[in-house]
Amino acid sequence: MVEKITLDLPRCRLPSGKEVSIIEVLKFFYDFNETDVIILLKILKNHSVTLDDLSRETNLSKASISRSISKLYSLGFVSREKTTGKSVKGRPKYIYRVNRESALNKIYENIEKCSSIAKETFEKLFGSL
Repeated sequence: MVEKITLDLPRCRLPSGKEVSIIEVLKFFYDFNETDVIILLKILKNHSVTLDDLSRETNLSKASISRSISKLYSLGFVSREKTTGKSVKGRPKYIYRVNRESALNKIYENIEKCSSIAKETFEKLFGSL
């Protein structure tokens, strides 16, 4: 049985009183789930890891980890490099890395872009009344 991993991260209270977590912010921007965030943070913490490393550290299935890594890779958060080690059933074995600065810049830029679009839209809407 796979152990449920939860993240205890700070929450931001909105003017409405609703609280949102960083996971909810990342889910909004990138459609991340909690597993995606856990995998991203584990790779950041360890600098470079394999699928086996992540499976041991998180007790998550390799299939679940692979789905998260594929999403993180396609969004440009994770890079991968083939290893020269033994592979299973002819499949290449990869080392996964996250460039911390690049990942943070991507998040900040997307938040800034969304904020800018919202500001322009509200100015047009309220200005046309």
